[in-house]
Amino acid sequence: MAYANKSIDHEKRKNQEGSYSPYNHIYSYLMTNYEPGHNFTDADKRLMLEEYVTYCTNGGSDMSHARDDIIKAIDNFKNNNEQHGDTGRNFGKKHESSFDVIKKTMSDLRW
Repeated sequence: MAYANKSIDHEKRKNQEGSYSPYNHIYSYLMTNYEPGHNFTDADKRLMLEEYVTYCTNGGSDMSHARDDIIKAIDNFKNNNEQHGDTGRNFGKKHESSFDVIKKTMSDLRW
């Protein structure tokens, strides 16, 4: 994710907020390393905790929410049916012409 300028990006990275949050890192870790329908064991959770601690240590952030973030990431991973992409379910749907999109965008800019 790109931020508006480098100073905002630096602050987000420094504090590990937004897309740099430890929760987002763990969720991305799950998406990369686990298959759909995986039955998570205590060993898996220990691996995630090690990843979480390493990520927080490198970023200098608070690790007090590790357990909650890991459980929340696993729950969201399972509730999302462990799927990548097309979360808007747009594949195979007809898209509007670019002229219509431009008209809507211009009208949205007027508020």
